[in-house]
Amino acid sequence: MLHYTMFKGRSRLHKNDSLVHVKKRGTDYETRTEQTIFTLDTEASSLFDLGKGFQPFDYHKKPDDYETAEKLSVTYIWMFGINDIVYYGRTLEELDIFMDTVHKAYPNRKICYVHNLSYDFEQAINQSLDFDTKDVLARAAHKPIRAICARYNMEFRCSYLLTNMSLATCCERYNLPVQKKVGDLDYNVARTPLTPLTEKELGYCEYDIKCLYHLIKKFVERFEWIEDIPYTSTGIIRQEVKKTLTKETKKKIKGMYPSFAVFERLQAAFSGGYTHANASLVGRVLSNVKSYDFASDYPHKMATCKFPMTAFKPVMLSSMDDVTEDKAYLLHIVLHNVATRKAWTYIQKAKCLGIQSDDIIDNGRIAYASKIETTITEQDWFIIRENYNFDYDNVEIIDAYEADKDYLPKEFVELILKQYGIKTSFKDVEGKDAEYKQSKEFINGLYGMCVTNVIRADVEYSAGNWKVLDFDDVDKAEKLAKEYRHTFLNYAWGVWVTAYARRAIWRAISDIDTDAVYVDTDSIKIINNHEEYFEQYNARIMSEMKEAAERLGIDFNEYQPMDPKGKRHPLGVFENDADYLEFITYGAKKYCDKKIKKGKEVIEVTVAGLSKKEAVKELETVADFKPGKVWGYKTSGRTVHFYTKGQSGKVVTGIDGQSFTVTQDKGICIMPTTYELGLTEEYEAYVFNETNRKHSRDMNDAAYFS
Repeated sequence: MLHYTMFKGRSRLHKNDSLVHVKKRGTDYETRTEQTIFTLDTEASSLFDLGKGFQPFDYHKKPDDYETAEKLSVTYIWMFGINDIVYYGRTLEELDIFMDTVHKAYPNRKICYVHNLSYDFEQAINQSLDFDTKDVLARAAHKPIRAICARYNMEFRCSYLLTNMSLATCCERYNLPVQKKVGDLDYNVARTPLTPLTEKELGYCEYDIKCLYHLIKKFVERFEWIEDIPYTSTGIIRQEVKKTLTKETKKKIKGMYPSFAVFERLQAAFSGGYTHANASLVGRVLSNVKSYDFASDYPHKMATCKFPMTAFKPVMLSSMDDVTEDKAYLLHIVLHNVATRKAWTYIQKAKCLGIQSDDIIDNGRIAYASKIETTITEQDWFIIRENYNFDYDNVEIIDAYEADKDYLPKEFVELILKQYGIKTSFKDVEGKDAEYKQSKEFINGLYGMCVTNVIRADVEYSAGNWKVLDFDDVDKAEKLAKEYRHTFLNYAWGVWVTAYARRAIWRAISDIDTDAVYVDTDSIKIINNHEEYFEQYNARIMSEMKEAAERLGIDFNEYQPMDPKGKRHPLGVFENDADYLEFITYGAKKYCDKKIKKGKEVIEVTVAGLSKKEAVKELETVADFKPGKVWGYKTSGRTVHFYTKGQSGKVVTGIDGQSFTVTQDKGICIMPTTYELGLTEEYEAYVFNETNRKHSRDMNDAAYFS
């Protein structure tokens, strides 16, 4: 049975006094933030004017038809939850009146959760309510983390940032007693606040709020007080890490805090995981491809490798021969006549100065360059030294910094291993999917915290407009100094986690070379048999983990916990993840494969931003995955967002035939879009130019290509 109250300025809310909590702080009792769970959601129609008035998106039209179309977004319903009771209204003017009534019934500070605050803030909230500049916190324009409406003493927070999951996924992961009514509301319909909604459509709206209520209730049970729930998923992990680290460790970490010059070098040296394809095999359907994955790669590096554990200091190096594994180095260098000697390339063009127009680039990475200037770690240096030719005696060292290396603090490593153990114990256990994925996300968050860059330009919201404030070196230095008192982790650790991960995967690339097909961060896909390499690698990893466990005084079994079936899962080892009957790639994050799944041949597609589930419907064979292949509006799964302005006064006719004059001035219009697989001109020139690719395999070799 639907439990809605249609609010039109007459309904009266009654406060449940038992929901006001009091908590003892020191010797005083203090009334806390209202503990009632408030939630908000909105629904809107995205409409387009192709010359015949505003209409829903026409899937039969070409993308070009919409380039000049006027776009509009109109909110046609809002839903507000007070615990599990759902109220709704149809206009933003009603929302303002309703908020006033809520405030009179609940005058204390209120926290209201919205599952995608970035959208609903722009679409409805900031047009119905007032916000002062100082009360909106955002890391980027249009991306508020929290927004406080002082008039109604209400703080809006984003539950998506808290979970990093869609609401439907949250219902499954957290085993909520209600489920989102997926599919019960057709978004591609012209609705206005005047358009009657069916019971099914209203039910969809109601259950979005009910799902959100039960989700936040889970967090209230965990943290006890609504105001103590962190703003983001990373914030949850930060709390745990802060509790874990000893005072002595925190003091030591503060002693590692970088100067502004060092921080700039750390930022310049930081790079994510290595993702690339062997250009000599691009565009070829390969047979019998094996895929190997590192087991929990980043956690392994954090629990086993040695990291910068003192402050970086300038050092004079007589030559690059002075760079060793014993120290952590930040190196700003210039290399001349750089040329890869592998079928692979490593150095990122985007990280280099001095690139010339005639230099040879392999999908954003240097195959040949007459001169490059870049900032790297010692791990990057070892990769470059071992896999590139260059004028070794003519390396210019512009500046260098070094720090002592050691294992990460024992209590931090133990926290990583504890979560890895939890993850392993819940893997493939029926009914424990939420716990498994939560521990997995916790582990990933431990790395993510280390590379969170807090030294960024401030974003200001004022009178409905966003502005990124000027941010020069003086501002950066001041912000870095202010952040000192908040620091409890070392940014350099995150820089070295990914550096160690790149070195590990490049050891495999260096050995396998032309038989390596595709690499993505912690996985490698290969042709031919290289089992001996993986066995030797795993043996070395086990030895290194034993040494780390012994040095840290940790039981080695913590590095290789058991699953429910009694099988041990060591960190960091290579595991055979998949066997592909066929495989084809067109570069980073662009590949298609065929494998046996549950006894059937299945084709899979992986393209950044492309719907895995829908995109495969347009492929009959792996060979169909090729440049020029276009995925339509419905199979691409892609959308484009347009921030609209000047909507007020526009007239829209709803599906019910009633005309409505829009009163909201702006919104977010969401438009489906297609996707065409292609290569950049630069990459295409590299892939298909034999003089560029000196390591090309014989393209007619039937042993490799189907």
